[in-house]
Amino acid sequence: MVVYNMTKSTLRIKYFIVVYFIFLSSCGASLKTEGQSGGNNTINQYYGLFINSPSGDSKQIGRDILLGSKQDNEESKQNRQLIFGESAKLSAADLVQNNIKANEYFQNASTLQNDNDAISLYKKAIELKSDFWEAYFNLGLLSVRHGDNTNAIKYYNKYLELDSQFDNKVLHTQAYNNRGIAKANLGDNKGAIKDFDKAIEIDTNIAFAYFNRGSVKARLDDYRAAIKDLTKAIELDPNYVYAYNNLGSAKASFGDPKGAIKDLNKAIELDPNYAYAYGNRGIIEYELGHEKVALEDLLKADKLGLSEVHEIIRKIQKQ
Repeated sequence: MVVYNMTKSTLRIKYFIVVYFIFLSSCGASLKTEGQSGGNNTINQYYGLFINSPSGDSKQIGRDILLGSKQDNEESKQNRQLIFGESAKLSAADLVQNNIKANEYFQNASTLQNDNDAISLYKKAIELKSDFWEAYFNLGLLSVRHGDNTNAIKYYNKYLELDSQFDNKVLHTQAYNNRGIAKANLGDNKGAIKDFDKAIEIDTNIAFAYFNRGSVKARLDDYRAAIKDLTKAIELDPNYVYAYNNLGSAKASFGDPKGAIKDLNKAIELDPNYAYAYGNRGIIEYELGHEKVALEDLLKADKLGLSEVHEIIRKIQKQ
């Protein structure tokens, strides 16, 4: 949320920057939004594309080891050292069994509805197969989804290290975006912006990366840059309701209340039950001296569950 100092009174009022989830449940699935208010000023517009099965490369490694186990010579041991590091101290047969078991844990985790149970199985998978980049990737997504920012960064670091040789545009964009979210939520705003920059560098047509970068820039009071990014997000996705809200907030803080109201009107048009947009519009209308209109919006926001507007409602009603 961006703190706004009103000129009409000593009351400190906040413009509300929304946080919400976009989640792709599986490859090829359509996007669905899961809205969630975020009064704690977290950045949480993550992108979720789970890997549902190990790649062909992971399966091939197990097959290669199985064939090599018939002649466990010095060359095969050296090859295992390159692939598995410390795990290479195991015999070829043991590595095969670990690989098979790790893949089983992964497949089972991919079918679970309970995220904690899935996390437990993915962890077992990487204990058995330390280069299991697909498991690190999914652990990163589950961690950022549950606000476990420190582990999200750790898992995405490992995924990007292990999968650096692959040119997977979608997964790399997601990894940088989500790691950026985790960094922002831990207060590393500059590091977060670098990750969002990288996601945009990989794919310049991803609206959510512009949204997140713009939201962090607004947090840093760089409203001009925030407006540019949020406008780009809307250009890429004209129905991006949350971007309209954040753009309105940034414009209001930048001194363009009329432009802000226009964006907030659009957000409400797209989602008539969007509490944050009503709250922000009410705050701006109050600053413009339109107390009656402001009170209507603020009461609507309150009814929709935005408790942060209580102070300004009481202020208006006392006048």
